[in-house]
Amino acid sequence: MDGFDQLMSVFFVIAGGLGLYYAIAGKAPGFNMDYPKEMKADAEKMLRKFCFFLGPLAIAMGVLEMIPGLEWTYWVGLCIMLPSIVVYIVLFRRKFRQYLKKR
Repeated sequence: MDGFDQLMSVFFVIAGGLGLYYAIAGKAPGFNMDYPKEMKADAEKMLRKFCFFLGPLAIAMGVLEMIPGLEWTYWVGLCIMLPSIVVYIVLFRRKFRQYLKKR
């Protein structure tokens, strides 16, 4: 494993840890948005669920990538994570469309 791969593995473990921390604590920059009161609680709940999903996935991806012979987990993880982010954004925009248009 070369230096860049190790750096990416550590990055994913740290990012996953932060995601889990944000999901558990409910405190993150994403939670401090100035959404309307009607949608703020639902938006935060949706973000917490997303962090609970993506955090362990990122940690597992980073740890598995550190194991020799399992470098392919990086690509599998990215093929799961990137579409998950797109799905989250689409679902968020659909669910809160009426509130986002007012802004």
